[in-house]
Amino acid sequence: METPEDSVIKQLMQKLNKAVSLSKGVRYVCHNIHTKDPLLITKIGKISISFWNIVDQVINYADRMENVKSQIKNKPKEIQMLIIAIFSAIITSSEVQKFMRDDENCNLLITIFENDKEISYSIDVEGLINNMLALANPQQLPTMSPQRIDGIPLTKKEEKFEEYYADKFNEEDWLKKNQLTFEPKPEKNDKKKKKDKKT
Repeated sequence: METPEDSVIKQLMQKLNKAVSLSKGVRYVCHNIHTKDPLLITKIGKISISFWNIVDQVINYADRMENVKSQIKNKPKEIQMLIIAIFSAIITSSEVQKFMRDDENCNLLITIFENDKEISYSIDVEGLINNMLALANPQQLPTMSPQRIDGIPLTKKEEKFEEYYADKFNEEDWLKKNQLTFEPKPEKNDKKKKKDKKT
């Protein structure tokens, strides 16, 4: 007999798969991978996204995108873009949000994934890309850049800068080299105390 936990996971998987299969962004990235490096598809096998990242983003409104990016930084660039597109498709799906934010489902999901944060949503890359290509009509493929900042598509130059920044730029070294630190602003009372000490 199916437990409530099994049932909610099964339903969630269906909603996640639907969100991914309907995503134009995922379709665009799949098309690019197939066009640029078809051999990469067979080398990767499966990709995974932690369910906890999905739950935390959708239910708790926590920004988990940076966490996802840090977990995939050693993967090929095309696969990083695919994982980000999949994660974005999932967390922006109104159907997924509605299902996960339902009180009963929400409580079950938090209980399940808080107890085991290693459970992942896995996708077979070759199967996903083949399905996306079978569904895609070349005229339906989005022509816009898949990379966006604040919802605005990046230009080619901005994309190149973002790639450079992600691969080469070390923020901590740059801050040290330029002798910069981020410190909290002193409170107004602290300024008065400093003035009193000087006099």
